[in-house]
Amino acid sequence: EIQNRLEKAYFCSLTSELILAKELGGFGDLSDALMSAETSEKIFKRMKRRSEDSSRNLQHLFPSPKQEHYDALIQCWGECLQNRYSTAASNLVMKKLNVFPHDKASDILFQMENYISDTKQIDGAISSNVVWAWSQLIYWPAIYKNESYLYSPMAAEK
Repeated sequence: EIQNRLEKAYFCSLTSELILAKELGGFGDLSDALMSAETSEKIFKRMKRRSEDSSRNLQHLFPSPKQEHYDALIQCWGECLQNRYSTAASNLVMKKLNVFPHDKASDILFQMENYISDTKQIDGAISSNVVWAWSQLIYWPAIYKNESYLYSPMAAEK
């Protein structure tokens, strides 16, 4: 019971800003969305690190991330690619990022596939959230104009 409550608390921590932003029609701008995703990623990494560092006797107090935690983090990074944030100013911000949000979402999915036991099936909705994030690249010239042709859905515009 304690473990379930802790898992739910982590999930709520990961998604609270995203849920509130969606209720209000989105974040104010890309910077707010990125800050929220970065905060969620820190919470996720803390959860993962604590579960890996805990002894067997304390694992119920330090649960490891489940699929819903990975999915929440993917959704947070995907939110950054919403069309409503794509402005000239935000494209300049996006251009300066070391890792783009859709790449982060893909990396998280890959980590989840390696981390989750082979005996558990992965929910297909999680993969669709990553595919959705990639589909949003058409709104972000900062991404597609600076990448190779194979990477870019808008390569024809180059």
